[in-house]
Amino acid sequence: SVGRTQMNEQSSRSHCVFTLRISGSNV
Repeated sequence: SVGRTQMNEQSSRSHCVFTLRISGSNV
């Protein structure tokens, strides 16, 4: 359970960075 939460948090974080990169690319 703990490992899954940690993995989910990491995935969410990388997704946020990916979205920010796309936004910066569009601007």
